[in-house]
Amino acid sequence: MKAMMETEMETAVGPRLHVVRREIDLGNSEPGFRDLEEINWRTVQSFSEEGSSDHFYSNPECSIRASCMLSEREFLMAAEKACGCWMQRLRKTFGRGRVDRMLSSLAHDQRMLVASGVLFLNGTFAHPKRLNWRATSQQAPR
Repeated sequence: MKAMMETEMETAVGPRLHVVRREIDLGNSEPGFRDLEEINWRTVQSFSEEGSSDHFYSNPECSIRASCMLSEREFLMAAEKACGCWMQRLRKTFGRGRVDRMLSSLAHDQRMLVASGVLFLNGTFAHPKRLNWRATSQQAPR
C-alpha cells in the first residue's frame, strides 16, 4: 500500500448512531483503488468477526454503526447520505469518467468495498441497493 494518510475520528450522532470518519489523502491513492479497498475491508472484517446484530455501513471514508433497536429506515437514511458524500468526493477528486471506468473494471465485491460501501442490517449482510431506503420503506420498520 502506498503511503496514504489515514486517521480516524469517532462521533456519536444522537443516542444510538455512531460514526467513524477516516481522513484519507486521495492524492496518494493507488491506481485501481486497491488501497481504498483494503482500508474498508479491514473495517468490515472486524465488524463481521464480532458476530454483532447491529446495523453497520462502511465505505473507505466513513463507518456508521447503530443498535438494532434503531429502525432500519433511520439507519438507511444515514448510510445513504454517507454513501452519496463518498461518491461525490471520489468523482470530484478523480473525475466522473475515470471513477466510472475504474469501477466498471472491478468485480462486484471490490466495487462495494471501494464505492457503494458494505451494508449489514441486524448483523446480516444486505445488498447496497437497500441504501435507497425510499424504495424499501414499506419493508423497513418505522
